[in-house]
Amino acid sequence: MELLEIKSKTYSKGYTMKELYKKLGLSRQNFYNKIKKKDKKTIEKIKKILS
Repeated sequence: MELLEIKSKTYSKGYTMKELYKKLGLSRQNFYNKIKKKDKKTIEKIKKILS
């Protein structure tokens, strides 16, 4: 999942990016770094929240 894809799915579900990283228990910087590095655990958690 790319950042743009995550953003579009997040906004379509009615969440903000801030709400998403707060649900994951991550700081803003850590959240974006994990997406950039394509951290598998974080991506899976995001998919569960957005599904």
